[in-house]
Amino acid sequence: MVSYTIAGAGFDSSDRDFAPCCHPGTRTRLLEELQTHIRDTSLGTRIVWLRGPAGIGKSAIMQTLAETVAVVERPPVIFTTLFFSRPNERNDPKKAFTTLAYGLAVLDSQYRRYVEEKLVIDPGFLAKSIEEQFKRLFLMPFTNGHIRVGSQRWVVVLDGLDECDGEREQCRIIDLIRDSICRHANSTPFIWIIASRPEAHLKVPFTRVEKEAKGFLLLEIPMDSDESLRSVELYLRVEFGKIRQNYSDLVPSAWPSESNFLTLTTASSGLFVFAATLIGYVAEHNPVVRLRELIPLLVRSGTTVAELKKNPFAALDLLYTAIMSNIPTDILSTTKTILVSCTPTWNWASTEFAISLGWNSMPLMLLYVGFTRFLGCLHPKKQCTKILNSSMLRSPIFFGIKIAPNPTTLI
Repeated sequence: MVSYTIAGAGFDSSDRDFAPCCHPGTRTRLLEELQTHIRDTSLGTRIVWLRGPAGIGKSAIMQTLAETVAVVERPPVIFTTLFFSRPNERNDPKKAFTTLAYGLAVLDSQYRRYVEEKLVIDPGFLAKSIEEQFKRLFLMPFTNGHIRVGSQRWVVVLDGLDECDGEREQCRIIDLIRDSICRHANSTPFIWIIASRPEAHLKVPFTRVEKEAKGFLLLEIPMDSDESLRSVELYLRVEFGKIRQNYSDLVPSAWPSESNFLTLTTASSGLFVFAATLIGYVAEHNPVVRLRELIPLLVRSGTTVAELKKNPFAALDLLYTAIMSNIPTDILSTTKTILVSCTPTWNWASTEFAISLGWNSMPLMLLYVGFTRFLGCLHPKKQCTKILNSSMLRSPIFFGIKIAPNPTTLI
């Protein structure tokens, strides 16, 4: 069964050793509310949609919830987790339900025996459609009386649904869960806790869940809510305290000033990704100087409360720009090569060729002129399509030429 699971997608996987979790004392209201709906069966909660923008801390909340349930709530809670991640290629929808089922089988002996028996009868059923997987793994064990649930709560924690491969598949997953709640609420024991961004294509199936299924709960994490701002403020105070301890001979005890601290808290808009990136950058080297350079940029850029309401990511964009602008010159070329390899059009073979010629340090306009002159020597009808291979267009070198509005140097 392991071969049909998404490796490293569980909350306690070694692949997620450095997964973010909530800083002590932060997100307490949300975590308490989620745990209440898990414990209190009288509330009748069957599906929770935790939604919020990128960088707000959804995965940290889900990770903390899973760790808490594992330590505090079990038994009588049987739970399983799946943390989708597109960058880490943990996003296969065909393995979503099998991964979740594997987690249940590890914790519950009845469920494990059921899966083992079904695999003996039909070893290939784990490779069937997700509809068939869901029916055999999340409906039949309970509707057919194979497993006696009793007072146990069965909790499914599914994070980053929007990172699952394919919008259609994301909606199919929600529709299957909705249908199971509508048709089999009395015989299936699951509480589904799903976190994602508030993507438009996900709002449609979740709206159907709200209208058709009982026990739906929507938990919104707004960017500039009081709780988000308080949580970020607490995190920043603690982390700046650690920096003062680590650099006690360089950093004043009253650093940063309250006015600077207010500027940072306001600029964060409640985004933990801003706070964590800021701390990582400042703590790495000469924190007083780095923060002193950042504060005027944040102030001059218009990161006021009013401006941030229009574009909450403005300060984050500025922070990333400042970090990129301060990359040491001795590693700048290597950094650019790494970054360009992350572009959608990256082609490793053409990149190696370009690097071997030193194109990555050549002025972009010079490269552009040389390349266009080369094309100008070709017969427009007979030779160009034969010589210009499509792989060249996937090269970051020519990708840079395409997108640069005012080319100066090649990135």
